[in-house]
Amino acid sequence: MLCLLVFVVNTVLAIAYRSLPFDLPLTRALQSVNFGLYGQTFQFFTWLQGLYQVTLAVVLIALVFALRRRAVWLMSGGVVSAVIYQVLNVVIHRPRPDRDVVRVLAQFAGNGYPSGHAAFFSSYGILLMLCLRQYLRGPLWVIGWLAVILIVVTACISRVYVGAHWPSEVLSGLALGIGCASLALSVKRLSDPVFES
Repeated sequence: MLCLLVFVVNTVLAIAYRSLPFDLPLTRALQSVNFGLYGQTFQFFTWLQGLYQVTLAVVLIALVFALRRRAVWLMSGGVVSAVIYQVLNVVIHRPRPDRDVVRVLAQFAGNGYPSGHAAFFSSYGILLMLCLRQYLRGPLWVIGWLAVILIVVTACISRVYVGAHWPSEVLSGLALGIGCASLALSVKRLSDPVFES
């Protein structure tokens, strides 16, 4: 619930301000880093938006349905973060970072608040790991979580690096994704079938 509190506070601030005091210096610091080969993955996250992201969500839900049908409703809990993201993105209408202030490496659709990538990868990553936990024993469980963390962190860094979002927007997306996954897990009707079997 701490994540949802962070999200609510950040949402109130997003309504009042175009950016927060730490956004500009943190963005400039991050954009000054030479990420080398790791930075090449940022293009993938820029590409993976809109319909491509929706398609990936459908594929992940279908994967869980095929492997562990009882867990499909929990996995579908990731849709909650997507709906909240869509509503807030339209309602708050916060502009993305300005090209005159930071480096913006591509043209991005939609508005800046919150980061849909951060919300998507954190919520679906957590739920996928928990829904498929019976297939991921021992070292595979650790490797799976490390992969999820690496993907989420990379998605978050990439959104700031390419100028798609301010760090506060990424933080909000991350809080939204983790918060929605936690909320889905707290609903016994969704989580009990996953953890009982």
